[in-house]
Amino acid sequence: GPCLCSSKVVCSPSTVQAHLGQNVVLSCRVEPPSDLRAETLEWKHGPDVVHVYQRGGDNSDDQDPRFKGRTSLLHQNLKDGNVSLTLIKVTKKDEGNYIFCLPQQVMCSNVTLTVGNCFTMFCLFILSSYVKFFLPHE
Repeated sequence: GPCLCSSKVVCSPSTVQAHLGQNVVLSCRVEPPSDLRAETLEWKHGPDVVHVYQRGGDNSDDQDPRFKGRTSLLHQNLKDGNVSLTLIKVTKKDEGNYIFCLPQQVMCSNVTLTVGNCFTMFCLFILSSYVKFFLPHE
């Protein structure tokens, strides 16, 4: 494809927090916006291949088995340089550093995912309102 020499990959936020079983978006884009539909795109988790897009479509040949059927890259966003990846039903094993690369352009960026159990204020808030609702009122 054309050289994206003056472009860079931006991932923001650089750390994403999710709860077990949630779907989570790892947001990355190429700036300035470029049409990436003809490019090869790679998402990796350490050495494991999470998602590959090449020749206009997803390629699951080298995809790590535990990510099979659990990733989604919106092809219609690629023309604007948006390469955000959705991970479906995250597990504790999904934690860690994700690297997105345009291998032909030798450009990469990364995102860190942390996966927590449901002990956050938000979950506690839901639980406490749930309990209040079911307790007999004075």
